Amino acid sequence: MDDEHSLTQRVAAEFLGTFVLVFGGCGAAVLASGVPDVGIGFLGVSLAFGLTVVTMAYAVGHVSGGHFNPAVTLGLAFAGRFRWKDAVPYAVTQVVAAIAAATVLFIVPSVFLFSMEKEKCFCKREPTTNITLQVCGVMPVAHIQDREKKSFLLLKED
Repeated sequence: MDDEHSLTQRVAAEFLGTFVLVFGGCGAAVLASGVPDVGIGFLGVSLAFGLTVVTMAYAVGHVSGGHFNPAVTLGLAFAGRFRWKDAVPYAVTQVVAAIAAATVLFIVPSVFLFSMEKEKCFCKREPTTNITLQVCGVMPVAHIQDREKKSFLLLKED
């Protein structure tokens, strides 16, 4: 790694790359699991992870090397292809960025789940099956079986 960029710049690039990777990839997994019939599936989750890595590698890889994962950073350091004095700040930053992204993924849907008002929901009743589809918000992300909380997608039988 050249010394063209300071350690602060490289660590900031790793933070951004790791945050986007965890937010995009794990966010896609949340979508896929929250709505299995409508979700993006395994292929969508795989593409989300792959495309976020490629996007961040092009966006900030030239600054930091584009590790975005402590295992990659430590592996490179053990192999002698990355300086140990930089490996520790990289790895710590990557773990902090992953926790930050996971926290955002936990908080954002929770805020929407509890703040949705019934008046802002769209309801559609299927006359042949007696199932009412109620969609609140913009994207259908929620656990359908959780009837205690207001959710983005709630199926209930009348």
